[in-house]
Amino acid sequence: MTDNAVYRSPGEGESAHDDPDTHAEGSTFPAGTALVGFFLWFILARALANVTAQRERMLEIATFAGVFGAVLASLALVGSLVRAAIANHGASRWLHAIRAVGALPVALLVFGALFGEPKLALQWAGLVGAVVTLWTSAVVAMARPGAFRSARVTFALLVIGESIELAYAPAQALLPVASSAGVTMAWLGRVAELATIAGAISASVWAYRASERAVGAQRTRLFLPFPAALGAMLLALVVVIPANAAAILGRTAFGARFDLVTSDSVTSVHRVALLGYLIAPTLLLGAAALSLASVGYDNGAGSRRASGWLLILFAGFGVLRLAGPMDPIRLVMVALAMVLLERSSDREKLL
Repeated sequence: MTDNAVYRSPGEGESAHDDPDTHAEGSTFPAGTALVGFFLWFILARALANVTAQRERMLEIATFAGVFGAVLASLALVGSLVRAAIANHGASRWLHAIRAVGALPVALLVFGALFGEPKLALQWAGLVGAVVTLWTSAVVAMARPGAFRSARVTFALLVIGESIELAYAPAQALLPVASSAGVTMAWLGRVAELATIAGAISASVWAYRASERAVGAQRTRLFLPFPAALGAMLLALVVVIPANAAAILGRTAFGARFDLVTSDSVTSVHRVALLGYLIAPTLLLGAAALSLASVGYDNGAGSRRASGWLLILFAGFGVLRLAGPMDPIRLVMVALAMVLLERSSDREKLL
């Protein structure tokens, strides 16, 4: 079969009419628009946090972008699952309805945070809702007939890593570091980091396989130079700047704890270890770039997969931040990412 023979337009086949996850074929609104807000928020509030904190206008823009992205993400999260429940029948309808109810506290937490500190009960409900969304989305995707093996492996690793990360910030806030529970969480932190690295590798394989089946190997390979160039830029950045500055940047931007290589201050991380930690963000960016290779030919699967991996990247690791143990922005990003990735695997089965 030639490369051209495997191209499939968004209007072809049953999924263009049967998939409930869109108002228009291939559209990702409002999730895609939320991603734009999150990108600006990530750059200003995470990557350039020290600079932004000293400039009132930049801080206002970062805050607005984060709130804008979180509100749209909440609408996208609940809306996608409600539409899926309405469009399906029998047991599938009930499953999607349960997922929608599970995701609702996440959205309510986001809207509650707009008016001040949310009540503690709502914060815990949001955390539980994010975990429910995480697990149900992963189970649905892994049980789907015809799914790529690499997709199933990715979902398994993602649910392990993110489950730990969702619990890590509350545990960090509530448990004494020297207690047995605190030591257990430190050990689980290493498990989460291993799952992240392995999951990023598996995500890249999944993205390549899915795009290759949709548009062929030749077009897919055209998108490989972008993540390679970006990885080289990150590599050069870590090599050029002082190791402690790179470690602090990793902590600020991605919430990296470096549990695998140190139990002391994040500034004690060796430069070689920092280079190893670049594997995860580089490959997640690669998975997003490879997913874009099939946009326009895969009924929206690639755009959802790319958006999902960018959200996972922006969410970062679950360290305790100023936003609190149940950070509304992080919770809604993780929950929406899982739903987008699950919807992507659903669309892939019809290619």
